[in-house]
Amino acid sequence: MYRSCNQFQEQEIKGGDLVFMKAQDPLGYLISFFEGGAFSHVGMAVDSKRMVSATPKEGVTYQEFKFFKGRQVTVNQRFRGNQNVINAAKAQTVAKPPLTYNYVIWGRGRVCSTTTGNAISEGAGVSWTGIGPNAQYNTFKSYGE
Repeated sequence: MYRSCNQFQEQEIKGGDLVFMKAQDPLGYLISFFEGGAFSHVGMAVDSKRMVSATPKEGVTYQEFKFFKGRQVTVNQRFRGNQNVINAAKAQTVAKPPLTYNYVIWGRGRVCSTTTGNAISEGAGVSWTGIGPNAQYNTFKSYGE
């Protein structure tokens, strides 16, 4: 179910995969520190070249994998090929009004983990996935492989 933490270019990623990324900048290290885990970012792959996630600058958007080359990642394949989850992730990128980046639980804002959590909830009917990349990682790891 999980592929071990490798350099990004070594990973085989497909639509529906959850991509957990290790910290590489000050904000990432801060997120990892407060969450108590190795990961600072998570996204839902929609194909082999892009994922949907949330960033402070752009809100919920597509992120191309080429920008993460060399970054340490772990891939969860639980939702691989699940078109409902992939479509739910894509739908968030065209929401009107656009989904902004923020840390509040209510309202229309999202962070990376609530973006993937929403796609999983809408597409697969899983009600709670945790807030934060490490919480999600541990939630799905506890479900068993």
